[in-house]
Amino acid sequence: VNTIGTNITAERAARILTDTTFLLQKSLLRLSSGLRITSAGDDPGGAARAITLENNIARIGAAQPNITNATSFSETQSGFIDDVQTALDRMGELAVLSADGLTTATQRSDYQIEFTQLQSYVSDVGTKTFNSIALFSATNLGVTIDADGGQFTMNGLDYQNNLVSGGLFEAYATISIATSVLAGTALGSVSLAVDNLSFFKSQVGASLERLDLTSQDLSVLSGNLDSVKSLITDTDIATEAVEYSRLQLLADSATAMLIQANAQPRSLLELLDFGN
Repeated sequence: VNTIGTNITAERAARILTDTTFLLQKSLLRLSSGLRITSAGDDPGGAARAITLENNIARIGAAQPNITNATSFSETQSGFIDDVQTALDRMGELAVLSADGLTTATQRSDYQIEFTQLQSYVSDVGTKTFNSIALFSATNLGVTIDADGGQFTMNGLDYQNNLVSGGLFEAYATISIATSVLAGTALGSVSLAVDNLSFFKSQVGASLERLDLTSQDLSVLSGNLDSVKSLITDTDIATEAVEYSRLQLLADSATAMLIQANAQPRSLLELLDFGN
C-alpha cells in the first residue's frame, strides 16, 4: 500500500533491527565474558543447575585440604615410627651386648648410658603433636573426605599403652640393661615393642593408602563436575563468533533497509508535485 501517513515497512524494519541489535549485544556479551549464561533469563534451568554444581565443586574443594592435612599427619607419624624403629634396633643390640657373660661391668655401664638416652627419645616421641593434635593417642580421628560430610576414621595409635600387648611403654619405662639378667628381660620387652611398632606402621600405611585413593577420587569427581558446569555456563567461542558475524551482517542489512524504508514516502510525495 502506497501511503505516507503510516510507514509500515519502516516500522517492520525498525523492529527487526531492534531485535537483531538485542541479539548482537547478547552475543557480544557472551564473547567478552566467555559465558553462555550471562543472566538467569538466558537459561533459567541451566543457571539453577550451575548453582548446584558450583556448590558441590566448592565442597569437594574444601574436602581436599582435609585429606592433605590428614596425609601430612599420617606421614609425620610414619617418620617418627621409622626413627623409633632405629632407636629400638639399637636398644636391642645393646641388650644383646649387655646380656653376654663376657661383658664387663664397665662396658655394661657404658651400654646403659646409651640405652637410657634411647629410652628417653622413645618416650619423648610419644608426646609429639601435629597442629596441636597428639600424633600418638588412643583416640580415633575422623577426617571429612567428601562433599556430603562423609568421614574416614584414622585409628588411634595407643603409643603409651602400658599393657604388654599394647604400645611401647615397656620399652622405655620399666627396663634396664644394668645386669646380664636385666638385659635378657629388656631384650624381650624391646622385641615386643618392635612388634607393636610394626602394627602401628601397618595402620599408618593403610590410612595413607586410603587417603591417597580418596584424593584421586575427589580430583576425578571435581574435574567431571567442572566439565559438566562448563558445558552449561561457558560459551563455545568458535560457534559464538560465527553467530556474532551473522548478526552483525543482519544488523548492517537491517540498518540499510530501514534507511531505504524511511526514504520511500518521499518518493510518493513527488507524485503530488503538480506542474512544478
